[in-house]
Amino acid sequence: WLSFVERARVEAVSRRARDETRDRAYWREFGGEPRLGKDPSREASAMLRKDMSGLYAHDSSDVAFFSSFLRKTPSLAALVTLDLKFSAWGKITDASLHIVAARCPALARLDVGSSYITDDSIKAFARPALTSLDIGCCKKMTDTALLAIARNCPGLVSLRAMFCEQITDSSMVAIAENCPSLACLNLGGCRLLTSSTFGAVGTHLPALQDLCASYLTSAMTDVALECIAAGCPCLTRLNVGNSQSITDSSLECIAAGCPRLARLDISDCPLITDRSLDAIMANCSICELALYDTRVTHKKYRPYWCSHTLYRLDKNCEERQRETKERQDLQFERDMATMRAMGFDY
Repeated sequence: WLSFVERARVEAVSRRARDETRDRAYWREFGGEPRLGKDPSREASAMLRKDMSGLYAHDSSDVAFFSSFLRKTPSLAALVTLDLKFSAWGKITDASLHIVAARCPALARLDVGSSYITDDSIKAFARPALTSLDIGCCKKMTDTALLAIARNCPGLVSLRAMFCEQITDSSMVAIAENCPSLACLNLGGCRLLTSSTFGAVGTHLPALQDLCASYLTSAMTDVALECIAAGCPCLTRLNVGNSQSITDSSLECIAAGCPRLARLDISDCPLITDRSLDAIMANCSICELALYDTRVTHKKYRPYWCSHTLYRLDKNCEERQRETKERQDLQFERDMATMRAMGFDY
């Protein structure tokens, strides 16, 4: 049984071996798990996602792997989705991604989150086919990469850049101005951003549906949230957790301007009270809610105080809360009985 790296090297043994390695069925099974199906690009994407971790177990060069793998798998020319998030343990290099960019011209969705790649890699993928990009937690990413995306990817639909701490307003304003179809935007933890970014978002992105702007204490202000409320009527999910300065007035604007809002996270927003939340619940289609560390006091919101988790709202919510409390009380009594049996006086 050959590892996939060894399979890639079989080509050099003989002409017959080379021809066999280029058979798509030869690459269908990795790690003992058969890859069945009729979509070559999906099979190739699944194999690549699954086995990048094995690449480093063999202490091999990812550049050599990508070069061999892509050359011997012609179906990868039609690859649409490439997900390398976490799979390479942060060892994916710019050189390997340049090979992917050159040999996978149809690539539309790229996920390289939590890696150490630089702007050069993302610039290689900046072309009109790209519609989804995840560079979350890529600490070396700067405005240079996103400016290239803004110039060359007008059809971009999803951008996740959370905790890219070198990104500034200049690139995000360019993204908002040049990518009008953007529906999903995650900028959580991008600490250099200011309210200018969200002014541009409200002005240029009317189709935005999902916005994460958590951990942006200086950028997420009432002015920024009011811009979003005025310009993003299609918003269905909003996360502004850990925004210390937003108040009821801006959240009431969200209630009035975003009637489709279904999921709201306002955890760690200490200035939010019952007033704005009543408006949200009355005007929006809320089905999930997180209220940890706010000034909301009304008892009807009590189930949503105690966790950062987005709680689902439905008719059975109170019943489930009661069942949970009963289970917790029963477990407490059992624990106390155990402690007493061990000699502790409780």
